[in-house]
Amino acid sequence: MIKLSVLATSSAGNSTFLSSGRTRLLIDCGLNLQETTRRVEAIGEEIDLVSAVLLTHPHGDHCAGLPTLIRHWRRAGRHVPVYCSMATHDALPALIPPHWYKHVSQYDRWTVGDFQCETFPIEHDCGEPLGFTCQVDNVRLSFALDLGVIDDALGEYLARADVLFLEANHDPDMLAAGPYAYKLKQRIAKTHLSNGAAVRWITEHMTERTRHLLLGHLSVTTNDPELVRLSAMQALNGRGLDSGVLEVISPGEGPSGPLLLEQDRDKEH
Repeated sequence: MIKLSVLATSSAGNSTFLSSGRTRLLIDCGLNLQETTRRVEAIGEEIDLVSAVLLTHPHGDHCAGLPTLIRHWRRAGRHVPVYCSMATHDALPALIPPHWYKHVSQYDRWTVGDFQCETFPIEHDCGEPLGFTCQVDNVRLSFALDLGVIDDALGEYLARADVLFLEANHDPDMLAAGPYAYKLKQRIAKTHLSNGAAVRWITEHMTERTRHLLLGHLSVTTNDPELVRLSAMQALNGRGLDSGVLEVISPGEGPSGPLLLEQDRDKEH
C-alpha cells in the first residue's frame, strides 16, 4: 500500500510524505522539526522512520526545516540521505553533512528502498531546480511545484503519472491587482504556474491514466481554492475525464489525506 500526504503546500512551507509501507520519503521539508513531526504523526507515521529526503531547490519554503531535521536525526544516530542537485547543495553551505549528500542531476534515476526515483527539469529562478517522480511497481507519482512553464515535452512526461501533484499558484488577474511590488509580480508570473497553465495541462495532456490530480502551492493572496477547483473541473468535464480525480489543497491546511493506493503489479501502460 502506498501512502501519500501533502503535509504543507504554500509560500509558508512545503513538504510531502510518501510511503510504500517499508520505505518513507520526505519531498521537501519547509516545516521545522516540531511541525513536521506533528503532521507526520497525524497521519499515523513516525519522523524517525524517514528513509531519505528529496529536495527540489534551496528556497526557504522548501528547505527551511532541513537543519532541525538533520540535527534531530544525527542525535538519534540516524543517517538520512538528502538527494538534490549540486546547485541546491552549494546554495545551502555546510548544511547537509558530506556523507548524507547524494548528488542527482536532471534525468537521473536511482533507487531508495522500494522506490524507483527519477528527476526531471523544471524552470524556476534558481540553479538546477528538480521535479521528482517516484515509482513502486507500476504506480507512478510525479511532483511538479515551483515551475514557470510546462512545455509539450514536460506535459507529456507528467501525463505518464498515476498521481500528479501540480502547482496552481495564482490567478493572473488577482496577481495583477494584488498588493505585491511590480518586480515581485513579474517574478511570480515567470516562476510559478498560474491556474490557466495548470488547466492547459489538463486540456492538452491529461489522460485517464492520471487517477489522482492534486493541485497545490496556491497563493493565499492572489488565488482562491474555489476558483482553482471550478476551472479544473470545467477542464476535466470538457475532456470527458472523471472529475473525482481532483483534489485542490488550500494553503494553510494540515496534512492532506492520506491518499492510499494499491500497488498493481500486473498493470501495464
